[in-house]
Amino acid sequence: MEVPLKKKCRLFIEKFGDDLQKYHPDVCFYTFGSVNSEYFDEGRSDIDGV
Repeated sequence: MEVPLKKKCRLFIEKFGDDLQKYHPDVCFYTFGSVNSEYFDEGRSDIDGV
């Protein structure tokens, strides 16, 4: 399995959050841990939602 590039992961997170806000404003999407720091390890994530 190919590990995604850091830039692709960041773009996905931004687009996913924007689209959720636009099409599903009742959904909560948030990131935490390494996703919000310079130590982001692509292929592993600290992403969750309710």
